[in-house]
Amino acid sequence: MADGLTRDDVFAACQALAAEGVPVDKITGHAAWSRLGRGSKSTVQKHWKEWRALQDSSSPLTRNAAVNAIQETIDRLVSQAVADERHRAEVAIAQLEDEVRHLSRGLASALADAERLAVQLDEATAVTSTETERRKRAEAERDWLQRQLAECEEDLADALAGKRNREREMAKAAGKLAIQLTRSKG
Repeated sequence: MADGLTRDDVFAACQALAAEGVPVDKITGHAAWSRLGRGSKSTVQKHWKEWRALQDSSSPLTRNAAVNAIQETIDRLVSQAVADERHRAEVAIAQLEDEVRHLSRGLASALADAERLAVQLDEATAVTSTETERRKRAEAERDWLQRQLAECEEDLADALAGKRNREREMAKAAGKLAIQLTRSKG
């Protein structure tokens, strides 16, 4: 009986068939096996023969006994269904717990990555800030140098203009001097 089929299971199946109106002499071991939907045919046949012998031995099954047998079968089936559902629920819970652990590890890893990236961002921001300050100082220095260069260019232009003016004045003075020399020699 490795399949868990009991004598009471077979008796209950035979009684259920009788309760459905199947005459006792028409209830067969195969019919009981079909009703059960499980079990070894030889086991069902053995218990069916016992049931049939009890039916034939002029000890008729009372309605009360049939109701009790059916109730016991229902109770057993309900208990089995509850146990099956409990097992399925436990398996589902275990799977969900595994998934939660996996997701927790993933979340912890993601948080660690986020913290590492935040540190890198802070470092990059500090470098960018330093570089921005350095660039501002360089631009300020460049602007100052450009102003100095512009002033030097103005001073140079003024100096060149002054030189040209002096050269013109010297040319005029040399011309006057030459005229005076020529007059004084002559």
